[in-house]
Amino acid sequence: MATIVNSTVIPKNSTNFYHFLFTEIADPRTNSWFLIKDPGPGLAILIIWMYFVLNIGPKMMKDREPFDLRKTLIVYNLVQVIISSYIFIRGGMIGWFGKYSYKCQPIDYSDAPEAQEVSIKNVYC
Repeated sequence: MATIVNSTVIPKNSTNFYHFLFTEIADPRTNSWFLIKDPGPGLAILIIWMYFVLNIGPKMMKDREPFDLRKTLIVYNLVQVIISSYIFIRGGMIGWFGKYSYKCQPIDYSDAPEAQEVSIKNVYC
C-alpha cells in the first residue's frame, strides 16, 4: 500500500530537527563560537568558495599562465605539519594521556579550562 505524505510534514519535521540539533542538544558553551551556533555562515562561505572555484577563477585565469606556487606550497605544508603536530600533542595531553580514557565516560560540560580546551579541539580540529 502506498502512503501519501502531507506536504506540511517535511517542513515541520525539518524545523523541529533544526531546533533539536542547534538548541536542545547543542553545547551551551559553544553559542558564541565562530561558525558554530548557526550553519548559515559556514554554508555561505562554502557556496561563495564553490562559485569562485567553478566560475570566477577559471574566467580570471583563462588567458594567463599558471602561478608557480612551489615555494609557497613548501612553506604551507611545513606550517601544516607543525600545526598538526601541536594539535596531536595537545590532544594527547588533554585526552588519551590525561584524564580521558578509551572507555565511555560522561562529558564534562563545566567551564573548567581543561573541559573548554577539549570542546574547542573537538569542534575546530
